[in-house]
Amino acid sequence: MKILIPMAAFGTAGGARVLSQLANAWIDAGHEVDMLVPSTAGRPYFPTKARILRTNLRGAVEVKAEPEYPEQSGLHNNFALRAGLARIGNRYDVILANHNLTAWAVALAGVPRHARFYYIQAYEPTFCIDPFAPGRYVLARLSYNLPLTQIVNAPSYPGLEDRPVVSCGIDLPTFHRRKDPVHFRKDAPIVLGTIGRTEPWKGTRYVLEAFEQLHSHDSRYRLRVAFGNLPEGWSHPAAEVVMPRGDAELAAFYRSLDIMVAGTYGLNDSPHYPVLEAMASGVPAVSTGYRPANESNSWVYPARDTAKLIKVIAGIEHDTDMHEKVERARIAAEAFGWPVVARDMERQFSDTLQRYGRQVKQETQS
Repeated sequence: MKILIPMAAFGTAGGARVLSQLANAWIDAGHEVDMLVPSTAGRPYFPTKARILRTNLRGAVEVKAEPEYPEQSGLHNNFALRAGLARIGNRYDVILANHNLTAWAVALAGVPRHARFYYIQAYEPTFCIDPFAPGRYVLARLSYNLPLTQIVNAPSYPGLEDRPVVSCGIDLPTFHRRKDPVHFRKDAPIVLGTIGRTEPWKGTRYVLEAFEQLHSHDSRYRLRVAFGNLPEGWSHPAAEVVMPRGDAELAAFYRSLDIMVAGTYGLNDSPHYPVLEAMASGVPAVSTGYRPANESNSWVYPARDTAKLIKVIAGIEHDTDMHEKVERARIAAEAFGWPVVARDMERQFSDTLQRYGRQVKQETQS
């Protein structure tokens, strides 16, 4: 199978990692995978085995790892993608859009209808409610009506509940279980961890508030914040910022913790990488409830409720079921291994292509 993944840029967020890992797994399974980006896009942040193709506004496509010009964004990137797709799109069995702007580029490029797929990794209108940029919301919302075969990574997106679901995955050999199980002692620090993010719905502020109050009553508590992104002026003598470079260092960050806390809220039936990665790493995970977390394998608290979050965190060291929960968490995470996820997506491609093939045959016979 020949698969093309168009991207406006190589991002550093979880969605970009998903695309790189899917490409790697498909190549390992014998498929041919290319990534199409504008000539101005930077280098991939997440390593990929896919061939990188770069296109300009004229639709000239080159195999080129390095960017040709300084990075640009917005309309330039999407016009370039559309031009490149119009030039080479008919050479592929599958063209996988993965963001509302790439979905528009695929839809407008005139590529074969049966090859158009749209992997919806988040309900983007939720993140586009900006009174100064209503166009972003409209483009995101209307993208779900484009003539592309839709696949979602969670069954909870409004109006998309009946779409086939393929979750994100995880590199289980990298995010392996810590060697020694978590144990709490009266004379040892309790190291909390979180991923620092500035977006309000990521809930970093609530994790910081909970930590401050926990430390004020129990000096054992420490905090490690991956990637920084803290509120301006915030600091604490018992907190440190950790800057992981790549997945190996991020996995080591999780294994250095006693408790991982994710403050994100909204669309809670979807997967969430910090939760999944902590569960795979053998660390107690606290969240507002994201797949695959539930009350049997992690600790769940009501979103934005700092008082409840404090109570949940403080109760973990006294939870007699803690080690059993952590073990159940690792088992739950194993269902998200990349080879499993890649095969799930392949089945969706194959089912759709076979259905179109039958339709064409029927039309030809009639």
